[in-house]
Amino acid sequence: MFSSRSKTFTFFILFAVPLSICTNSDADVNARAVDDVSLESLQVVVDQQAVLTQSLQAELQAEKNRAAAAEADLLSKVTAAQNNITALQTRVATLSTAVAFTVRFTFDDALNGIPLHSTSPMLFDDIVLNTGDGYDPQNGTFTAPVAGTYSFFLTQMGVNGHGGTILAIVQNGTTLDFVYCKDHEDQGSTQVTSHLVYGEQVWVRQQGGNAVRGSYYTVFTGYLLLAD
Repeated sequence: MFSSRSKTFTFFILFAVPLSICTNSDADVNARAVDDVSLESLQVVVDQQAVLTQSLQAELQAEKNRAAAAEADLLSKVTAAQNNITALQTRVATLSTAVAFTVRFTFDDALNGIPLHSTSPMLFDDIVLNTGDGYDPQNGTFTAPVAGTYSFFLTQMGVNGHGGTILAIVQNGTTLDFVYCKDHEDQGSTQVTSHLVYGEQVWVRQQGGNAVRGSYYTVFTGYLLLAD
């Protein structure tokens, strides 16, 4: 037979074992519950970070787009400024272009003068000045090296005994003005202003008469007043 002490010990063992098993099971459940909560919380954080990352990426892309647009606009402005500088440099060079010529005949004969034969350009062969190389002594024409407003001056002296003489200043076939002088060493002069485009030509031709004095008695001059 068991003693009362043995009964008590046996009861304790029988009661404690189920209690221990029950306690361990509850702890596992609680641990799993905590783990589940932690995972859910972590997933929430991960999702939030993903949304934040997407937002930051969108902002970054928008900033890149703005920077690219600003760069393109700046490049366009720089290109426009460079083009303006080039245009201004060209304009300054054009406005700074000096064009002027003075021509006459090398030969002079007080008795017979310089014979005039036709209405073709008179060939002034003595070039006193030809800045800009506009005058060509080979064909007697001045060709505008730049477009602009030009002034032309022509003076002539008649020859004794040869009657009156008429000379014309001509621009591309159109007469700008006439100069008339009688014989007996009479003199006539004119000055005319006209606009020429690049490449237009001006020359002097005979309009009437058969001779003029040469050297510095008959002189043709032209110069650029203002370039376009």
